Amino acid sequence: MTSIEEYNLVQDEWVCVHSKICGVAESLAHIHPSSPLDSRINELIISYFNQWRFVIEAYDKLFILFKELNSASDQRTEIQIITEFDVKSLQLEIEFKNYSFLFIVALKSLIDIFACIIDIIQNQIVRAEDRMPDFFSYGKRKVENPINEITTEFEKLRAENDSCWIKQVNNIRNKIIHRGYLLKPIIGFHKEETLIIQTYNGANFYFDIDKFDLGALFRNFIVGMNQIDNAFADILCREILSSRITYEASFRYSNLMNEYNFKEILAI
Repeated sequence: MTSIEEYNLVQDEWVCVHSKICGVAESLAHIHPSSPLDSRINELIISYFNQWRFVIEAYDKLFILFKELNSASDQRTEIQIITEFDVKSLQLEIEFKNYSFLFIVALKSLIDIFACIIDIIQNQIVRAEDRMPDFFSYGKRKVENPINEITTEFEKLRAENDSCWIKQVNNIRNKIIHRGYLLKPIIGFHKEETLIIQTYNGANFYFDIDKFDLGALFRNFIVGMNQIDNAFADILCREILSSRITYEASFRYSNLMNEYNFKEILAI
C-alpha cells in the first residue's frame, strides 16, 4: 500500500481534490444564477467532493492500520507460539472490516454522483431523487439532450472486464448492500506487503467470494477517475458550453474543515 502523500493529494496539511467536470457544472450554474438548476448543481458538486473525502479518509485509515499491523513482530520463540503480529491482527480486524466497508460504499456513491453531474449538465433538468441515474444505468433511459459521445464513453466503461476497478467496486458493493455479504482482511501469520480484502457471507469464506488488493484498487481509482473526469468534461464543455469553461472547481479538507472552491477563469 502507498500513503496518500505519494499520490500528491496532500498540500500543506490539506488533502486537495480537483475536478474538471465540476468546473464545467459550475460554469453552467453561473449561466442560470439563483435558479433550481443552479442550486441542484451546487448540491451535487458538494456531494461529489464529500464522497472523495470519505474514500480518501477510509483508505488513509486502512493504510495506517496496515502500517501498525506490520510494525508488530511476527517472530515466534520457543516459549511464545502466539506472536505480537497474531495478537495485533485480531485487535485490528474489526477496524479493517468497517473501514473497507466504508471505502467500497463511498467509492460506489462517488461514481453514481458523477453520473448525476453528467446528467444535469447534459440535460439541464432538476430530477426527483428517485429519477436520478447511477453509473450503470446512465443512458439506458430516455434522455432529453442525447450526446452520442457521452453514451459511447459510458458503454465503453461498462463493457470493461470484471477486473476493471469500476466493475470490481460495483460487484462488491452490490454483494455487501443487497446480499448480506461482509468484508474481512486476509491476514496470515507473517507481515504482508499488500492488504487483501475478501467478501464473505456468514461462515462461507470459500465460495462465491471476491478478493481485491485494496492498495491497487485505490491506485486504479485515483488514476482512472481523473482520466474519466477529464474525458467527460472535455465532451460536455464542447457540446454544452461551446468550449468555454469559465470556472475551476476544487475541494480541500483538514480535520473538521471542508473548503469548496470555485475560481473564475478570467478571459485573456
